[in-house]
Amino acid sequence: MRDMFRRFGLTAFIVFLLLIIIVSFMGIFVSGPVMKNEEVNQNIISKIETKNKACEQVVRHSFRYVTFTCESDSAYTIYDENAKKIASRKKSDVDFQKANEIVQTYDEFKDVRVEIGYGYEGVAYVAEVGSTMLVIDFDSYEVLFYNGGQR
Repeated sequence: MRDMFRRFGLTAFIVFLLLIIIVSFMGIFVSGPVMKNEEVNQNIISKIETKNKACEQVVRHSFRYVTFTCESDSAYTIYDENAKKIASRKKSDVDFQKANEIVQTYDEFKDVRVEIGYGYEGVAYVAEVGSTMLVIDFDSYEVLFYNGGQR
């Protein structure tokens, strides 16, 4: 009887040890790519800040392309994944109030900050909540993309 308890204890210990190893590997394989992606994004942001000394804040957007929006005192400049400038808009041309009026008609976006991003082929207003995104054209204020629930 004692021998049976020893074998059971040894088996339980081995199973417990195996579970710890499996959970550790899961953590490594899940967090590894995320950390690599963060490093790549940080390198791009550093390049953008080096090119544009007036850049105060850089925001990453991922819609059709991955873009980075740099906000300076006078303009919003949008860069691609290679830190190459693809578009720019003066702050005087931006109308967040009108974009917010459109955004507020959607239930998910009641208390959301609208940002400048890049739509299909041009500058756009972007609002995001979790995985729900609303993209509004910068010039025509037409809704380009909405992947949410009820309106």
